[in-house]
Amino acid sequence: TLAGATVTANATRAPDGNTTADKLVESAATAQHLVYQAVTAASGPFTFSVQLKAGERSVAYVIMSDNATGSAGVRVDLSTGALSADTASVGSWTGVTSAIEPMSDGYYRVSVSGIRGAGTQTLGDIIMSNGSGTSGDTYSGDGTSGLYAWGAQIETGLTATSYIATGSGTESRTAGGLVMDLSVHDEVVNPGGFTVVIAVDGTNLVGVTGNKMLVSGGVDGDNEIYIQAYNG
Repeated sequence: TLAGATVTANATRAPDGNTTADKLVESAATAQHLVYQAVTAASGPFTFSVQLKAGERSVAYVIMSDNATGSAGVRVDLSTGALSADTASVGSWTGVTSAIEPMSDGYYRVSVSGIRGAGTQTLGDIIMSNGSGTSGDTYSGDGTSGLYAWGAQIETGLTATSYIATGSGTESRTAGGLVMDLSVHDEVVNPGGFTVVIAVDGTNLVGVTGNKMLVSGGVDGDNEIYIQAYNG
């Protein structure tokens, strides 16, 4: 849903190399300039993430709202990659955190996570700013300035996972994996063997207590490495 803005679809190259990133363009009105999507779901932990790139506007707010008591959000400067007010929370939201990750071609993946305690919806908002105010920015737009957005996603849990394109529908995530084809990486394979160093943070794994991870080698000569979270 748009307010004080329009969208130019497929305006530029996205982080995945395809021309599927949209441009969010502010209207010429004195108003907030934003886009949002609502997901109906029971209260609990949620994460909203989106990949943004500066256009004529380089400041934005990435916000989750419960559409009832308040919101949780972060301000991002896309010219520097800096976050501010990164744990701001109002109303029913608790445990709010945020993160930013540089992507390809000048994009940043910005995410906000928190636990919603009220309402029946989670809204993900992208609000443009002219850099002079707060997330309630109301300013006179010029009708042409904007920024680029791709891969917006609202999901349950307190971690931004890899992007799944769903349009207006929903999708259940299957197990994810990281695969390296050792047959084409001669630089890491030699007759004397090699070492793989894996850093794992299992803090926010749903249904797992104790933050315990098991890393094991492959079986039957398949040259695979397995990472498994477990209770205990």
